[in-house]
Amino acid sequence: MPHDAYVRIPSDGLARIRPLSGGRRIQVEQGKPFCRVEWDDFETPEAWLRETSRGLATDVLWLVFQKQSDAFAFEHWTNGESGRRLAYGLENERVWERVDGSPEEWEAEAFFSARALERRIRVIGVIDMPTEAREQTAGDLERIWMERRIDVGAAEPLVAAGSAGAVVARFYDLPSWQ
Repeated sequence: MPHDAYVRIPSDGLARIRPLSGGRRIQVEQGKPFCRVEWDDFETPEAWLRETSRGLATDVLWLVFQKQSDAFAFEHWTNGESGRRLAYGLENERVWERVDGSPEEWEAEAFFSARALERRIRVIGVIDMPTEAREQTAGDLERIWMERRIDVGAAEPLVAAGSAGAVVARFYDLPSWQ
């Protein structure tokens, strides 16, 4: 399960990041705006994210995903302030467990693609249930997609964790991603 922090490299380079890394390996790729700080613990290092973001006056991201179980977590801190925090399937499989802050632009592609909605409605179409319930469920999904709504405790939108991680990596141009 990948679980790493990404720090936007300040104008004065890595010199100020290294002391904050706690000896963790830092990966840099030429031309990338963020460096990767490798983490060996699955737990979100919230205090470290906040303090590193504040101390460097920059953006710090936390990205976790597990493709087999579709567990996903993302945090975005700016200047020591929490922005967006999402957790899906970490403790309870296929359930949104945390949704804090304002939605970010990348979420539309990661969670609310037209293709994903079509697949979900197609699946509902083959489930043995009364027609009225099927239509109600499809309508509920369409509303969730239209509103781009994510609620704690909800199963929808389902997350394909590896794909969502790749969307985040492309959006922020993170190192270690092809």
